[in-house]
Amino acid sequence: MADSLTQFVNSIQGLTAQQGQTAFNTGQQQTQEGVNATAPALDYLTKLTKGDQGDVTQAAQPEIDQITQQFDQIRNMISMQPRGGGKTTALAEAPFQKAGQIQRTEGAMRTGAAGQLGSLGAQLAGLGLGESGLGANLESMAQNAALTRRGQNMSDTFASQFSQLVNAIF
Repeated sequence: MADSLTQFVNSIQGLTAQQGQTAFNTGQQQTQEGVNATAPALDYLTKLTKGDQGDVTQAAQPEIDQITQQFDQIRNMISMQPRGGGKTTALAEAPFQKAGQIQRTEGAMRTGAAGQLGSLGAQLAGLGLGESGLGANLESMAQNAALTRRGQNMSDTFASQFSQLVNAIF
């Protein structure tokens, strides 16, 4: 039967090891859940960041549709005005202005996506590593408790044997 200190250290060791394992597993699970939950956003941001024109155009389509509607309205307003040099120039420049605005919109989306993707990836990695690190630290504490108690047992044994040897000599 173990003494009360050994029983206490064993209970602390068991509890700490259990909590460490639980925290480690939770960290791994939360990391995977986070990755799964953000997979669509990661996919979207990755496609934008890579810059494939089809993917960028598809992602920007709502904004492109809005730009197109605005330029259609402007073209309709201009076409209703009386003929003159200004009308022809405005109608001729409109498609180039529209294309420029679309390119700026797509460029801004790509630039923003790169920053968001990097930030999201770093946050996910940090959360997972933090939780896993907590679990590993708790498991390490449990191991240290066991090793410390083992060292105390050895010291107790040595002291006991030394005491017996001294008593036998005298």
